[in-house]
Amino acid sequence: MKKFNPSEKSIVMTRKQARDFDSWAIQKIGIPGAVLMENASRSCAEFILDKLKRKNNPKVSIFCGSGNNGGDGLVIARHLLSSGINVDVVICGDKNKIKGDAKINLDILEKLSYKFEQLDINTPDIEKQIQQLAGKADIIVDAIFGTGLSGQLSEQHIRLI
Repeated sequence: MKKFNPSEKSIVMTRKQARDFDSWAIQKIGIPGAVLMENASRSCAEFILDKLKRKNNPKVSIFCGSGNNGGDGLVIARHLLSSGINVDVVICGDKNKIKGDAKINLDILEKLSYKFEQLDINTPDIEKQIQQLAGKADIIVDAIFGTGLSGQLSEQHIRLI
């Protein structure tokens, strides 16, 4: 596998292309969604580790939604934690709505006794809570929405973002 190099030309997929590619990999090739999630997230964690290698006692805050993009964030967190990085995982929304591949990874972190932060997106002081959760982070990972996002964002999600 080739390491990402920002100076090289990359392919940028549309939402539909990314969803079609995942569907092809799962349906035609037989790669389970959890494996796709693991591989993509491990690569992201490696990228983050490379960015943090010169930092003393680095901290990462990962904001996770309840869909598969949130699952990606949970896998990134697991890999960073296993590398000794201080990680805060913030679940944005109802943790009980997490299902499928994302739930598999939530369960893994819970079995490892990892403690999550829970963010109520309806709270009036959400900006203050976000500042407390992420203010000292060297890197913030947005794993809130992925290719499943459609329609308009709610006012609460706009404030969160």
